[in-house]
Amino acid sequence: MQSGKPIEIAEIVVWAKNETSSFLVSTPYIRVTPHDFCEMVTVFATVQLLPNVKNILLVSDDGSTEIPFVLPSYQKKDLVVCLSPLYVTEQWQNFLFAVHVYKRFGGFLNVYLISCISSLFALMKKYESAGYLKIQEWYRVNFPYVLPKYVDPFVGMEFQNQAAAHSDCLLQYKESARYITFIDLDDILIPRSAPSYVEEFQKIISNKKRIAYVVFRQQNYEVNVAKHGSKFSFDSMMKSLRHQKSSETRGKLVADPRFINFTWIYPTPTFLNGMSYIESSDNAFIHLKTIKWVS
Repeated sequence: MQSGKPIEIAEIVVWAKNETSSFLVSTPYIRVTPHDFCEMVTVFATVQLLPNVKNILLVSDDGSTEIPFVLPSYQKKDLVVCLSPLYVTEQWQNFLFAVHVYKRFGGFLNVYLISCISSLFALMKKYESAGYLKIQEWYRVNFPYVLPKYVDPFVGMEFQNQAAAHSDCLLQYKESARYITFIDLDDILIPRSAPSYVEEFQKIISNKKRIAYVVFRQQNYEVNVAKHGSKFSFDSMMKSLRHQKSSETRGKLVADPRFINFTWIYPTPTFLNGMSYIESSDNAFIHLKTIKWVS
């Protein structure tokens, strides 16, 4: 099976309910995960359901499982930054650095959260109240009645179901964001040729037609980080950045959400037919590869 290709031999069955009626429908799905290293893979499907739907369930031979869903956002945004699910997260310094950089140049963070230390969660809530970001609970897959030796989500699923989170974020903001990027908390993008993200992306794309997304390299950096809040300084952290003269093997993408319906954890050719992509040679993500702790 190949990423982005329909799987002809399998369908999913979806059961939708509203206050007055219900509806059962079968639909083919597309595989998102482009490899066979995991027991469980991410898939994508579209289906038309009922108006004012209240419950959506995935139906199998022996029962059904309710699918949590949210309504899409219609509040216009220049750039939505979809963060990979945070799990046992404690580096508040990276969070502060990222949230201020992205806000400064027109970005809005969508934070998928599994778990973090309580003080960081309280800090995130303050920034959410101020309009910098949205915190969204990310559900962990669990099979309570199946022994781990048969199905183990920790082993059989790719990075906390990261690809599903990225696609979920894309669909939430597909109709409201001009651009969307899918990154980790230690990935920072600073415009080099324009005062805002939107203006820089427009310059990069320029007159090129039918571009679904731009791929940016990830350049590795070392950064000095204060251990204690009383010593933390955004300016000091910024000035301490040192390029390590190395890059990650894969880049990160900034997408025009009109032209893609799902995404994986790295750029893959999953855009609509007739579309293409370009690689930027003018800018790159700062990847905070090495943390140097400062007392």
